[in-house]
Amino acid sequence: MSQRKLIFIYNAKGGMLHAALDTLHKVLSPSTYPCELCAITYGWTSMHPDWKKWIDQLTLPAVFLHKDELHGTGISSNMPLPAVLYHDGWEYSVLISAVDWKKIPDVQALVKALENKMTLIEN
Repeated sequence: MSQRKLIFIYNAKGGMLHAALDTLHKVLSPSTYPCELCAITYGWTSMHPDWKKWIDQLTLPAVFLHKDELHGTGISSNMPLPAVLYHDGWEYSVLISAVDWKKIPDVQALVKALENKMTLIEN
């Protein structure tokens, strides 16, 4: 059986060029930026310190994927993004869906939402 893990999927393409373009988009037109996960967890140049601290203390492995990196993972490329999934070794459960981001304004709200969802899964 595979190891349990959290999977964070950005609604953005991977790579340095896309990262630079995404940063410009977030700065120039934040209201039209399509990846709330990135907007909340990253600043202009690096990961938000509170988010990094939370990720570093996780007891589960965290995997970070971009929408163009889903091939071969068993995750549907048609899933609305961004999303946070939990993989128990057999199947995926959506912890934070694309719709949920409307209720998550910042890192603290994201951490609280994830901790609440993870408590439900682990009990």
